[in-house]
Amino acid sequence: MAAPAHRALLPLAAFALAGLPLLATLFSTLAVLVPPERVRAAIVEGFASRTLTEKDYPWFSVALGMDQFTDCLVLESALYRGPDPLRSALGAHILDPGAGGHCQALHLEVSQPGSGRFVPYYRYWHGNKSLELILIGLGLPLRGLRWLLHAGTYVAIVLFAAAAFRRSHAAAVPLGVVALFGACFSVIPFMGSLLSHAPGYLFVWLAAAWLVLREARWSDRQLGFFSFAAGFTGTVIDMLASMPFLALMPLVAVGMARQAEATPRVLARALLAGVASGLGIVWSTLSKQLLAAAVFGWDEALGAFSSQLALRLGAAGAHVDFGASFGSLLHEAYYLSFGSAAALPALVVFSLIGLLLAAWLARGQLLSPLTLAANAGLLAWYFVFKNHTANHPQFMVRFLFLPCAWGWALTASTAYAHWRRSRAVLAAP
Repeated sequence: MAAPAHRALLPLAAFALAGLPLLATLFSTLAVLVPPERVRAAIVEGFASRTLTEKDYPWFSVALGMDQFTDCLVLESALYRGPDPLRSALGAHILDPGAGGHCQALHLEVSQPGSGRFVPYYRYWHGNKSLELILIGLGLPLRGLRWLLHAGTYVAIVLFAAAAFRRSHAAAVPLGVVALFGACFSVIPFMGSLLSHAPGYLFVWLAAAWLVLREARWSDRQLGFFSFAAGFTGTVIDMLASMPFLALMPLVAVGMARQAEATPRVLARALLAGVASGLGIVWSTLSKQLLAAAVFGWDEALGAFSSQLALRLGAAGAHVDFGASFGSLLHEAYYLSFGSAAALPALVVFSLIGLLLAAWLARGQLLSPLTLAANAGLLAWYFVFKNHTANHPQFMVRFLFLPCAWGWALTASTAYAHWRRSRAVLAAP
């Protein structure tokens, strides 16, 4: 019986290892077939309508998002065309900003074509660039694109909660709390409209919704394959900004749902989803570099990747210890409370009350391996990529909504289970 089982696994393994990179490459290559003139016209209209500004960081702008800098990088790479579609798809070029910022350089280039100088960027595909190229090619203006991403993020969270409700009322209670905290306290007002960071975050919620809806019917093999594919695809879209959430959300969604339903193998299935997603992240990253090496040369691909990896790990550039890195994260934690430093203490107190109630009502679940795996996993990401955390705390802080929600999710789940038992007792003859 073992041989047929292995043979059945081969098509899935082949698709995961070869099919997914091929599809990603095809999608990225098709995207760069969108005429650059159409991209240029969309950017010109974006500046005219104030959907883009020359200021790289227009803080506290709900309409624009907090990070025009990275948005302008995405649009610069979308505007550039290399000698052939494959090189343009796998590589990226951005404008040399000179003395000004990137958004100023982009505005000048679209106003005076040819005035800027494009220089190579990281040698891996950018799925957010490809996705937005397709949408611009379909005629969507940048204002509409920002609105679509912003509203779509909230819709994805609602779909996640609805999928949990469709699965079971027991699963809907804790995952509904997670969804509510995600909608309110994960910096969506300032990041939901970003062309650079919103697509990957939105995708994680959609993938988690499908996972919650279908996981109970899947075998271990099916769960592992889907989680692997989700990790791979999410990393194609957004390599670093959503990566910790991309691995943790499958673990949390599966673990909390099964724990609330009191089904067996809570930790095993949760870890399977999280680890498989993590392996998808690794293969997506590695396959990108292998493809880039084949097109641009091994030394160039390896050098671009290793330098960025070393920088984010803290092995290159200014040394940042974990204490300083985590301190910078906490310093920007006010973004969780709608950008209000005055409201942050209330959120902290509210979260602590949830943990205290969980310690009283759901001590076993609060001290469970699932709690340790989810929260220690997030902390480990901050520790390993300490330079990335220190340099981009505004992006990395949004995932702290998960530990903020944890106590209330467990409390609500336990209270619901107690209520159901009480009703069953009262209904008994």
